[in-house]
Amino acid sequence: MGNCTPCGTSAPSRESHPEADAHKETLRLPLLRVAFEAIDKDKSGFVVYDELAAFGQYIGNRDWSEVEIKKMFAKMDKNSDGKVDLDEFQDFCFNETKHHSSERFQAMIQGFIEVGNLVDNRKSMIKAVYDKIDLDGNGFVDRTEMMEFGRFMNSKFDEEKLNKLMDQMDLDKDGIISYEEFLGYFAKVRAPLLGHVSWESCMEINTLDLIRARGFVAPVLSNLPFLA
Repeated sequence: MGNCTPCGTSAPSRESHPEADAHKETLRLPLLRVAFEAIDKDKSGFVVYDELAAFGQYIGNRDWSEVEIKKMFAKMDKNSDGKVDLDEFQDFCFNETKHHSSERFQAMIQGFIEVGNLVDNRKSMIKAVYDKIDLDGNGFVDRTEMMEFGRFMNSKFDEEKLNKLMDQMDLDKDGIISYEEFLGYFAKVRAPLLGHVSWESCMEINTLDLIRARGFVAPVLSNLPFLA
C-alpha cells in the first residue's frame, strides 16, 4: 500500500516511521480492521482471492495487476489455506506500511475503505441502469430493447453498432443480455478512485458515468464511441 501501490508489491524497503508502533493499537490496527471488513464482502470473516481481486480492480492503479494481486494474496495467506483472516491481513498490511506517518497511513487506508464501498454502490447503479433498459421487465435485455436504448441515446445508432455491442456483452450468444452478463461486462472496467477516466477499449464506462446515470439514460453511455 505504500506510495499508492498495493501492499506487497516490490517497493523499496524503508525505515519504520516512529509513529507506526506508537499508534499501532490505537489507530493502525483498528483502521485495518475496517478495511478488511470492506473487502470481506460475504462477511465470512475471511478474505479470499476473488474478494481481493474485485477490490483491487477498483483502485485503478497500474500496480494492481493480476500478477501482483496473486503475489500479495500469497504473502498475506501465511498458512496457505486459501483465505486470509483478520490477523493475517492486519499483520501483513501493518508491516508493509510502517514507513508511513500516521497521517499518511490514515488518509491512505480511508481511501481504500471508500473504494471497498464503491464496489457495492457501483453494482447497485449497474442494476438500476439494466432495469431501465429492460423495458418489459422480463429480466433480460434483447436486441429490440438494446436498439431502442441506443437510438434514444443517439439517432445514428444502427445495426452495425448494435451488433458490436451485443457481441461484447452476449457471452453465451443466445441473443439476449442477462443481468449477469451486463454486470460482468461492466465489472471488467477499472474505475479509479478519483474519477480519472482511462479508456481501455471503446466500450468502457466508469463509475462516475454510472452515478450520473441513476436518473435514467441521457448520460448513461452518451460519451462512448460505439454510440457516437
